[in-house]
Amino acid sequence: EKCQNTDGLAEYFGLVDNKTKIELIKKCKAVIACPKPTWIEAFGLYALEANAYGKPVLALANGGLNDIIVNQTNGFLAKNPRELQGYVEKVYECSPESCRRRVEKLFTDEIMTKNYLQIFERVMEDEPAFRW
Repeated sequence: EKCQNTDGLAEYFGLVDNKTKIELIKKCKAVIACPKPTWIEAFGLYALEANAYGKPVLALANGGLNDIIVNQTNGFLAKNPRELQGYVEKVYECSPESCRRRVEKLFTDEIMTKNYLQIFERVMEDEPAFRW
């Protein structure tokens, strides 16, 4: 279904299976992430998937998306839906290469594993007084 106030530039697909999601990402110019106002986006895997395919992400500055998206590099972060709407025609300012580089720099399996291991090591250093 076409999204309101976007002059037909944005379309909503609802929940889709993984195969359909990847096909939609490959065909689109950008991914718009607009969670419900009361929801906090914990991570935003779809944003990484979009960037991996060279697609910028337009999103509300919310939760984990703040760690993924850098304005005019791999997408745009907005404070509210009105500001987000203003970014729709700016998606061409983000090159597919810069979107992909952001993912490769911070979010590969190897880098994520290294980061998680560092977190686990820090937690283990603070041994709890009680062990199960």
